[in-house]
Amino acid sequence: MDVSYTTVVTQRSAEHRTLYIFAGHDRKGRQMGTSITRWEEDLEETNPAADRAYYNVAPGHYYCFQAHATRANKPYGPMQPQRRFVTAAERDAAIVQYLKGAHQRAHQRDQ
Repeated sequence: MDVSYTTVVTQRSAEHRTLYIFAGHDRKGRQMGTSITRWEEDLEETNPAADRAYYNVAPGHYYCFQAHATRANKPYGPMQPQRRFVTAAERDAAIVQYLKGAHQRAHQRDQ
């Protein structure tokens, strides 16, 4: 059964950004890494005609993160989509998994 939601962010916590530096360098000699931004947000149902930007996500409280690759400690390339989780533990596990993959990709580029 498909369920459609029309929700907007009604409250968002302060963002916490952490920079992770990997051992490898790209072809231009820049240190590779990633920036992870964490936050919490509340979503409530809304009228799609009243709001221009809304999400097809169930109303509730979410733990979120977004990743962005870095070169020489500066943003590099496109930002990854934000991801929402029902618990902080789920979000933290997803961040660990993301970092493992990002580290592996950085190491492959360093070869």
